Amino acid sequence: MRLSTTTYYVDFAVYPALFTGLVAHGLAPAGLASAATFLIMLVFGVGLWTFIEYLVHRFLFHHAPVLQDLHDAHHAEPHDLIGSPIWTSLPIALVILAGSVWLLGSDAGGGLSAGLVAGYVWYISVHHLSHHGRLYGMRYLYRARRRHALHHACETGNFGVSTDFWDRVFGTVLLSAAANGGAPDNRGAWWTTGRIGRLWGRKPWGALVRLSRPRV
Repeated sequence: MRLSTTTYYVDFAVYPALFTGLVAHGLAPAGLASAATFLIMLVFGVGLWTFIEYLVHRFLFHHAPVLQDLHDAHHAEPHDLIGSPIWTSLPIALVILAGSVWLLGSDAGGGLSAGLVAGYVWYISVHHLSHHGRLYGMRYLYRARRRHALHHACETGNFGVSTDFWDRVFGTVLLSAAANGGAPDNRGAWWTTGRIGRLWGRKPWGALVRLSRPRV
C-alpha cells in the first residue's frame, strides 16, 4: 500500500518507543532471575522474528491473495513509500504482546514481545536503507542491499531482508539473478554438506525442505 510520508515514517518512531517501554517495564522493577528471563526471551524473540520475516515474505507476500498484489506493487515501484500502515501493524503487535504475556507471564512474554518488536525495527530499518539510504562504509548494510536487489531482480530467493540465515538453511540463496536461470544456489545450505548432509539425505523429513524450494 502506498503511504504518505508521515504514515510511512511513523513506524520508525512508534516501534522504537514501544520497544523502549517494554524494556523499561520488564527490567526496572525486576530481580536478577526476572531480568535474566526477560533478556533471554528478548534475544530469542529477535531470532524468532527473522524466521517469521522469512516465512511471511516467502509464502504470504509472494503467494497469498491480496498480500501478493500489495507486495507486487512494491516490486514494481521499489523506491515508492510502500508498506503496512500503522493502523494495521500496531493492533497485530498489541495482540501478540497481550497473548505472549497471558501465555508466558510478564517476564518471558514481555521479553519475547520486546524481541519481536526489536526484530521488526531491525527489518524495517534495513529494508528502508536498502531502497532509500546512502551507505557509507557499512558492509553489513551494503551486503543486505545487494542481497535484496537480487531478490527484486529474481523473486525465487533471498527472502530474508535483515539476514540471509534462513535462506541458507532452506537453500533459497540467490548469488546472481542471471546465474542458472535465476535458480537459488543451495550449495551453502548447512544441510547439504558433510555429515549433516548425508544424515539429512537419509531422513524422510529432508523431503519437506526439498519440496519447499521455489519452483523455477
